[in-house]
Amino acid sequence: MKTRVTRSLVTSLHQQLNQYLLQSSECLRVTDIKLVSEDAKAFDCRRSVTEKCYVYRLGVVPSHVGMLEYINKMDAFEAGMIGLTKEPKHGLDVDKLKLAAEIFSGVNDYTLFRVEPKDLHQKYLQRVVRQCSVSVEPGSAAPFTSYANQQTPDIRLWNIIFSGQGFMHKQIRFMVGAMLAVAKGELAVERLEELLSHPELARMESEIPLATSGGLCLTKMVYPPQCFESL
Repeated sequence: MKTRVTRSLVTSLHQQLNQYLLQSSECLRVTDIKLVSEDAKAFDCRRSVTEKCYVYRLGVVPSHVGMLEYINKMDAFEAGMIGLTKEPKHGLDVDKLKLAAEIFSGVNDYTLFRVEPKDLHQKYLQRVVRQCSVSVEPGSAAPFTSYANQQTPDIRLWNIIFSGQGFMHKQIRFMVGAMLAVAKGELAVERLEELLSHPELARMESEIPLATSGGLCLTKMVYPPQCFESL
Protein backbone atom coordinates (compact mmCIF):
# COMPACT_ATOMS: atom_id res chain seq x y z
CA MET A 1 0.00 0.00 0.00
CA LYS A 2 1.39 3.36 -1.04
CA THR A 3 1.95 5.87 1.77
CA ARG A 4 0.25 9.22 1.21
CA VAL A 5 2.71 12.04 1.62
CA THR A 6 1.28 14.85 3.72
CA ARG A 7 2.62 18.19 4.95
CA SER A 8 2.84 16.84 8.51
CA LEU A 9 4.87 13.85 7.29
CA VAL A 10 7.29 16.14 5.47
CA THR A 11 7.56 18.41 8.50
CA SER A 12 8.35 15.44 10.71
CA LEU A 13 11.00 14.20 8.30
CA HIS A 14 12.49 17.70 8.14
CA GLN A 15 12.81 17.87 11.93
CA GLN A 16 14.22 14.37 12.26
CA LEU A 17 16.88 14.98 9.62
CA ASN A 18 18.07 18.18 11.30
CA GLN A 19 18.03 16.51 14.71
CA TYR A 20 20.24 13.75 13.34
CA LEU A 21 22.62 16.24 11.74
CA LEU A 22 22.83 18.24 14.95
CA GLN A 23 23.62 15.17 17.04
CA SER A 24 26.23 13.98 14.56
CA SER A 25 27.99 17.38 14.67
CA GLU A 26 27.61 17.79 10.92
CA CYS A 27 27.88 21.37 9.65
CA LEU A 28 24.73 20.86 7.58
CA ARG A 29 21.06 21.74 7.93
CA VAL A 30 18.04 20.85 5.82
CA THR A 31 16.16 24.03 4.91
CA ASP A 32 13.38 22.65 2.74
CA ILE A 33 11.94 19.40 1.37
CA LYS A 34 10.02 19.11 -1.90
CA LEU A 35 8.03 16.20 -3.28
CA VAL A 36 8.93 15.20 -6.85
CA SER A 37 5.91 14.87 -9.10
CA GLU A 38 5.06 11.40 -10.39
CA ASP A 39 4.91 12.93 -13.88
CA ALA A 40 8.55 13.97 -13.62
CA LYS A 41 9.83 10.47 -14.35
CA ALA A 42 13.09 11.70 -15.82
CA PHE A 43 13.85 13.99 -12.87
CA ASP A 44 17.52 14.13 -11.95
CA CYS A 45 18.63 16.39 -9.09
CA ARG A 46 21.81 17.27 -10.97
CA ARG A 47 20.76 17.34 -14.63
CA SER A 48 17.27 18.80 -14.26
CA VAL A 49 18.45 22.01 -12.61
CA THR A 50 17.85 25.22 -14.58
CA GLU A 51 19.90 27.56 -12.43
CA LYS A 52 22.57 27.31 -9.76
CA CYS A 53 23.43 30.11 -7.36
CA TYR A 54 26.74 30.40 -5.54
CA VAL A 55 28.28 32.89 -3.16
CA TYR A 56 32.02 33.31 -2.69
CA ARG A 57 32.70 34.82 0.74
CA LEU A 58 35.90 36.80 0.46
CA GLY A 59 37.94 37.89 3.46
CA VAL A 60 40.45 40.64 2.73
CA VAL A 61 43.41 40.75 5.08
CA PRO A 62 44.72 44.35 5.37
CA SER A 63 48.35 44.84 4.42
CA HIS A 64 49.30 45.90 7.96
CA VAL A 65 47.85 42.73 9.53
CA GLY A 66 49.60 39.37 9.43
CA MET A 67 47.65 36.47 7.94
CA LEU A 68 48.05 34.36 11.10
CA GLU A 69 46.98 37.27 13.30
CA TYR A 70 43.88 37.68 11.13
CA ILE A 71 42.99 33.99 11.30
CA ASN A 72 43.37 33.96 15.09
CA LYS A 73 40.63 36.60 15.35
CA MET A 74 38.21 34.40 13.47
CA ASP A 75 35.83 31.76 14.69
CA ALA A 76 37.25 28.32 13.84
CA PHE A 77 34.14 27.33 11.89
CA GLU A 78 33.94 30.66 10.08
CA ALA A 79 37.59 30.43 9.01
CA GLY A 80 36.80 27.37 6.94
CA MET A 81 34.00 29.20 5.09
CA ILE A 82 35.96 32.20 3.86
CA GLY A 83 38.46 32.60 1.04
CA LEU A 84 41.25 34.78 2.39
CA THR A 85 43.38 37.11 0.29
CA LYS A 86 46.09 39.57 1.29
CA GLU A 87 45.49 43.20 0.41
CA PRO A 88 48.48 44.78 -1.42
CA LYS A 89 50.15 47.82 0.14
CA HIS A 90 48.65 50.10 -2.53
CA GLY A 91 45.20 48.78 -1.68
CA LEU A 92 42.56 46.72 -3.45
CA ASP A 93 40.55 48.59 -6.08
CA VAL A 94 36.89 47.79 -5.40
CA ASP A 95 35.73 49.57 -8.55
CA LYS A 96 37.92 47.30 -10.67
CA LEU A 97 36.63 44.29 -8.76
CA LYS A 98 33.09 45.29 -9.75
CA LEU A 99 34.17 45.99 -13.32
CA ALA A 100 35.68 42.53 -13.63
CA ALA A 101 32.40 41.09 -12.31
CA GLU A 102 30.47 42.93 -15.03
CA ILE A 103 32.81 41.58 -17.71
CA PHE A 104 32.01 38.00 -16.68
CA SER A 105 28.25 38.52 -16.88
CA GLY A 106 26.52 37.17 -19.98
CA VAL A 107 27.31 34.41 -22.47
CA ASN A 108 31.04 33.72 -22.72
CA ASP A 109 33.45 30.95 -23.62
CA TYR A 110 35.23 29.92 -20.42
CA THR A 111 37.87 27.72 -22.02
CA LEU A 112 40.63 29.52 -20.13
CA PHE A 113 38.73 29.59 -16.85
CA ARG A 114 38.27 25.93 -16.01
CA VAL A 115 40.05 22.65 -15.38
CA GLU A 116 38.71 20.17 -17.92
CA PRO A 117 40.03 17.94 -20.73
CA LYS A 118 41.07 19.98 -23.77
CA ASP A 119 39.03 17.94 -26.26
CA LEU A 120 35.60 19.03 -24.99
CA HIS A 121 32.99 20.11 -27.50
CA GLN A 122 32.96 23.89 -28.01
CA LYS A 123 29.28 24.14 -27.02
CA TYR A 124 30.09 22.70 -23.59
CA LEU A 125 32.56 25.49 -22.91
CA GLN A 126 30.02 28.26 -23.50
CA ARG A 127 28.22 29.09 -20.27
CA VAL A 128 25.64 31.70 -19.36
CA VAL A 129 26.49 33.64 -16.21
CA ARG A 130 23.26 35.49 -15.39
CA GLN A 131 24.68 37.35 -12.44
CA CYS A 132 28.14 38.26 -11.22
CA SER A 133 27.90 41.03 -8.69
CA VAL A 134 30.00 42.22 -5.79
CA SER A 135 28.40 43.19 -2.52
CA VAL A 136 30.87 45.21 -0.47
CA GLU A 137 29.24 44.97 2.93
CA PRO A 138 31.55 44.53 5.94
CA GLY A 139 30.18 42.64 8.91
CA SER A 140 28.49 39.81 6.99
CA ALA A 141 29.82 37.10 9.28
CA ALA A 142 27.68 34.05 9.81
CA PRO A 143 25.22 34.78 12.66
CA PHE A 144 26.16 31.64 14.61
CA THR A 145 29.86 32.48 14.93
CA SER A 146 31.48 33.91 18.04
CA TYR A 147 32.46 37.24 16.48
CA ALA A 148 29.39 37.80 14.30
CA ASN A 149 28.30 40.85 16.27
CA GLN A 150 31.74 42.24 16.96
CA GLN A 151 32.92 45.38 15.20
CA THR A 152 36.41 44.28 14.21
CA PRO A 153 37.87 46.74 11.67
CA ASP A 154 40.49 44.23 10.50
CA ILE A 155 37.85 41.74 9.37
CA ARG A 156 36.41 42.74 6.00
CA LEU A 157 34.05 40.24 4.42
CA TRP A 158 32.67 40.63 0.92
CA ASN A 159 30.16 38.48 -0.94
CA ILE A 160 30.64 37.73 -4.63
CA ILE A 161 27.44 36.26 -6.03
CA PHE A 162 27.18 34.04 -9.11
CA SER A 163 24.19 32.50 -10.83
CA GLY A 164 23.91 30.53 -14.05
CA GLN A 165 22.65 27.31 -15.54
CA GLY A 166 25.87 25.56 -14.62
CA PHE A 167 29.56 26.01 -14.02
CA MET A 168 32.53 23.86 -14.98
CA HIS A 169 35.10 22.38 -12.64
CA LYS A 170 36.80 25.21 -10.71
CA GLN A 171 35.33 27.81 -13.08
CA ILE A 172 34.05 30.11 -10.33
CA ARG A 173 37.32 29.90 -8.41
CA PHE A 174 39.23 30.92 -11.54
CA MET A 175 36.77 33.78 -12.09
CA VAL A 176 37.28 34.99 -8.51
CA GLY A 177 41.04 34.68 -8.95
CA ALA A 178 40.89 36.79 -12.10
CA MET A 179 38.70 39.40 -10.43
CA LEU A 180 41.13 39.69 -7.53
CA ALA A 181 44.09 39.93 -9.90
CA VAL A 182 42.39 42.85 -11.65
CA ALA A 183 41.53 44.52 -8.33
CA LYS A 184 45.13 44.18 -7.15
CA GLY A 185 46.57 45.58 -10.37
CA GLU A 186 48.17 42.28 -11.35
CA LEU A 187 45.97 41.75 -14.42
CA ALA A 188 44.84 44.51 -16.78
CA VAL A 189 41.13 44.81 -17.53
CA GLU A 190 41.96 44.72 -21.24
CA ARG A 191 43.82 41.44 -20.81
CA LEU A 192 40.88 39.89 -18.97
CA GLU A 193 38.56 40.90 -21.82
CA GLU A 194 41.03 39.45 -24.32
CA LEU A 195 41.27 36.10 -22.53
CA LEU A 196 37.49 35.89 -22.36
CA SER A 197 36.83 36.86 -25.98
CA HIS A 198 39.70 34.86 -27.49
CA PRO A 199 39.69 31.42 -25.80
CA GLU A 200 42.17 30.10 -28.36
CA LEU A 201 44.90 32.21 -26.79
CA ALA A 202 47.48 30.68 -24.49
CA ARG A 203 47.82 32.13 -21.02
CA MET A 204 50.40 31.85 -18.31
CA GLU A 205 49.23 29.95 -15.22
CA SER A 206 50.17 32.92 -13.05
CA GLU A 207 47.85 35.25 -14.99
CA ILE A 208 44.69 33.80 -13.49
CA PRO A 209 45.34 32.43 -10.00
CA LEU A 210 42.95 29.86 -8.57
CA ALA A 211 41.04 31.24 -5.57
CA THR A 212 40.90 29.03 -2.50
CA SER A 213 37.91 26.70 -2.12
CA GLY A 214 37.02 27.76 1.42
CA GLY A 215 34.85 30.70 0.44
CA LEU A 216 32.71 28.99 -2.19
CA CYS A 217 29.24 27.82 -1.25
CA LEU A 218 26.26 26.60 -3.29
CA THR A 219 23.26 28.54 -1.98
CA LYS A 220 20.39 27.64 -4.29
CA MET A 221 19.33 25.26 -7.07
CA VAL A 222 16.34 26.11 -9.25
CA TYR A 223 14.21 23.50 -11.01
CA PRO A 224 11.21 23.73 -13.37
CA PRO A 225 8.07 24.17 -11.20
CA GLN A 226 6.35 21.21 -12.86
CA CYS A 227 8.94 18.89 -11.27
CA PHE A 228 7.30 19.17 -7.87
CA GLU A 229 3.92 18.53 -6.30
CA SER A 230 2.13 20.88 -3.94
CA LEU A 231 1.60 19.70 -0.38
